[in-house]
Amino acid sequence: MGSLLLVNCLFYFLCFAQGGTWTYKSTIPATPRMYAVGFSIGTKGYVGTGLDGSQNYYDLWEWNSTTNTWSQRDSLDSPGRCNAVGISLGDKGYIGLGWNASVRTKDWWEYDTSTNTWTQKADFGGDLRERAFRFTIGNKGYVGAGYGDLCGNCSDFWEYDPSLNTWTQKNDAGCGYRIWAPAFSINGKGYVGTGFDSLFRKDFWEYDPVTDTWTQKTDFPGTKRWGATGFSIGTKGYMGTGYDSTTYTSDFYQYDPVVNSWIQVASLPVGRQQAVGFSIGSRGYIATGMITGNIHMADLWEFDPTGVGIDEQLRLEVSIYPNPSNGIFTLQTNQFGIKMDIYDIQGRLMYSEKLGEFKSAINTNLSKGVYLLKLTSSEGSFSQKLIIQ
Repeated sequence: MGSLLLVNCLFYFLCFAQGGTWTYKSTIPATPRMYAVGFSIGTKGYVGTGLDGSQNYYDLWEWNSTTNTWSQRDSLDSPGRCNAVGISLGDKGYIGLGWNASVRTKDWWEYDTSTNTWTQKADFGGDLRERAFRFTIGNKGYVGAGYGDLCGNCSDFWEYDPSLNTWTQKNDAGCGYRIWAPAFSINGKGYVGTGFDSLFRKDFWEYDPVTDTWTQKTDFPGTKRWGATGFSIGTKGYMGTGYDSTTYTSDFYQYDPVVNSWIQVASLPVGRQQAVGFSIGSRGYIATGMITGNIHMADLWEFDPTGVGIDEQLRLEVSIYPNPSNGIFTLQTNQFGIKMDIYDIQGRLMYSEKLGEFKSAINTNLSKGVYLLKLTSSEGSFSQKLIIQ
């Protein structure tokens, strides 16, 4: 019995085959939420709209990657909405479609960063809808599939030209009807995968705008899921997290279109579904979403594909038991002098201790909830979800 308990409670973070590191950046000074939209323009990231479980929002928040600070921008001039789509083209942002708590929409709004103002543009060319996928290629935006008022299980696919302010219907999405599917673009091609039709899916598709054709590519290697998150960095795409019918997942994978293959990279420390993703330069970002316990989030995480975590550099072995706990647990590592910090879901530091021993009994006196435990040494840092009940 004792050895079985050890197997169930011992976690080894020996991720030699995994690349990249995740770093917690900051907390959006807004109501935690899921079903939001996110995009980037230059060195700024933008997160807006979404649902906190009962209320839809129409606010917009700008993150400055240089200063790691947030500022509220002009709110979208329409009712709050969730399950919308958001993209950026040039120095403009766009938000449209979605569910505003009573009806589905197809309106399309342009955000001007220089004037901090919204302008309504031509309505989306298809049916009123929500939960569609989107990506950009060059100076065009693309929106497809989702769930609509008239088309129901929609599979149509549309191109938006901001210079003409027009929508043009293209060939139907290769994946067919699909909701809550992440998408990104690489080198003139668009990609979409996973999601839900009548089942959880893991298929993966490439769109070529030159020939207006879809080609099925190698399946996403994780479990079938919906509500995953995706972004691209340089010539690679990244996709992960989501809900796979049993778990709010945290695993993440890199896609290489040249060889049409996936490799697993570092997992996000806190698994979730319905988060937003975007990239700025050589970094990818995930924000908001919902984690285990139906807890909504307002945190922002940065992914560095070239980073090497403490677990890879030091062969850091960690056992936390019990987890979940009542706030009293044992933390055992194979390193000496590691600093332990515990943050709540709003990103606030709730407990801190320097571990002077390889095995430490911890009494946090924290209330029930989900926390993030972060271990730091001179070599780097590593994070793990901590549950107190």
